[in-house]
Amino acid sequence: MITFNNNEFRLETDNTSYVMGVYMNKYLTHLYWGKKLNTAADTGYIIETMVSDRPGLIHKEIDTEKKLYLSDVPLEFSTVMGGIYRVPTFHALYADKSSISDFTYESYKIFDGKKKLEGLPAVYTENDSEAQTLEICLKDEVSGMRAYLSYTVMPSYDVITRSVRYENGGKDTVKLLSAQSATVDFYAPDFELLHLQGDWEREGGVERTPLDHITLTIDSKKGASSAMQQPFAALVNKNATEESGEAYGFSLVYSGSFCIQAEPTSTGLVRINAGLQTFDFGWELAEGESFSVSPRSFFHESPIWIKGKNPSWVDSYCFVEYGLFF
Repeated sequence: MITFNNNEFRLETDNTSYVMGVYMNKYLTHLYWGKKLNTAADTGYIIETMVSDRPGLIHKEIDTEKKLYLSDVPLEFSTVMGGIYRVPTFHALYADKSSISDFTYESYKIFDGKKKLEGLPAVYTENDSEAQTLEICLKDEVSGMRAYLSYTVMPSYDVITRSVRYENGGKDTVKLLSAQSATVDFYAPDFELLHLQGDWEREGGVERTPLDHITLTIDSKKGASSAMQQPFAALVNKNATEESGEAYGFSLVYSGSFCIQAEPTSTGLVRINAGLQTFDFGWELAEGESFSVSPRSFFHESPIWIKGKNPSWVDSYCFVEYGLFF
């Protein structure tokens, strides 16, 4: 179900594949998510197709020979640092008033079953043979902060669940400004953002907006998700219908304040960030403390989408489940 070869993690259910890579032994990159790949399928070349010939004034060149910039790389986890200007997964204010982080790959482990989330409701297995879990540790060397990304594969359900736990391994208190539940980068130059808007007694109105080159935000600051903006969005191909096309869906199973953002880049990538509302958010994490309120997310690919079973539809669906947050 979960393998690690040639710096690539491959997570497989009965019908889907989810592939990540560790580029340059540092950066956790997103390579593929969709229909199950042949065991011999090569995804290692994907990152090197993201080459752009651009001036390096505001971009961090991570491979000078290949002209590869970090801002063009599809990532599984992102921060605010030199060369990255996209919406981050994690953002924090440190004791020296800096807000720059550089989380890089440190280690991984694979084990049978699924850990419980402390203080949070979550899906569970009755037997360790029902699931397998990958835990990837990323570390910011300067602050000592670590992020533990957990991926649990449930093959028979075609589900991959994800959660993030942040741990302060430094000596100073860190103020979290954003601790998102999911970051997913896609190459989707011709997609639209579909979301559900409305009001009391007219919820769930389907609205499709071209992504173009602007960042779109679906959120609520009310303390509740409300009927005005439901915590759901989908990236859909412009020609997608209920009969054919592609759709990547994201749903926050949560009734509190939330934020989902879709951010295109000039090179055709689209980033989806989904999780807790960042407006007026601040959580102080003292030395040795951890923050695991970041919700569990569900990644699922199946031919079932908005209104029921559509056998010809190829879709990927991401659910994010919250516990209570006080």
